[in-house]
Amino acid sequence: MELKFPFLADRQLESAATELLRRPEDLKDHHCHAKGCTAKVPPERLMCFRHWRMVPQDLQNEVYRHYRRGQCYDLQVTGEYLQAAKRAVQAVEHAESRR
Repeated sequence: MELKFPFLADRQLESAATELLRRPEDLKDHHCHAKGCTAKVPPERLMCFRHWRMVPQDLQNEVYRHYRRGQCYDLQVTGEYLQAAKRAVQAVEHAESRR
């Protein structure tokens, strides 16, 4: 299987990229990326407010640092953004498992 995003060496990041980078026509139905959450959010947001509050501040800053305005429309994201986004999703999953 050929990687769609050759800068991503790991299959889990490839899967995250596929999930995070939707076709432009799908952006109107963009949802929170926390596992199991179906809350609709603007395409520029990774998560709904409820889940974003569970992400530690330093990790939030990392996501913001690697976010590029317009990336959700032109689908040109960096590997660094995808890795930060994946860690944010994992942080929420961890926080919810401790409840």
